[in-house]
Amino acid sequence: MILLAFLLAATSPSAVRPASPRGIEVTASGLRIRAVKPGTGPAPGPDDAVQIDYVGRLANGKVFDHAKGAGMIVSGTVPGFAEALQHMRKGGTYRVWIPPQLAYGAEGAGGGIIPPGATLDFTITVRDVGHPVAAPVQ
Repeated sequence: MILLAFLLAATSPSAVRPASPRGIEVTASGLRIRAVKPGTGPAPGPDDAVQIDYVGRLANGKVFDHAKGAGMIVSGTVPGFAEALQHMRKGGTYRVWIPPQLAYGAEGAGGGIIPPGATLDFTITVRDVGHPVAAPVQ
């Protein structure tokens, strides 16, 4: 958990290099993101809930996952996905390329569905951004 917090802090949305001629921004961590259709409003933080539509592909174009209206807490995803969500705004559609070190690394995932060392390619539409998740009352 400490490593996840470190990765999230080290990859803050403010650490972004200018967009390339194709409109792709590259963060300090190596995440690449392009706004297909920019959204509006505030970007979600690590403790926010989001509702998204997404399609995840491998470099060869094979779809490994997809969902419509998926709800999740930003920090409850792999580091690269969490970082990417924090660059997005409600109503926007984004294309994201997550390098292996921010995804499933040398292990891969899903019983071989995502191979070791895979860069993940996502198209994500942000449907809603919720309020920060409250800590449980003790």
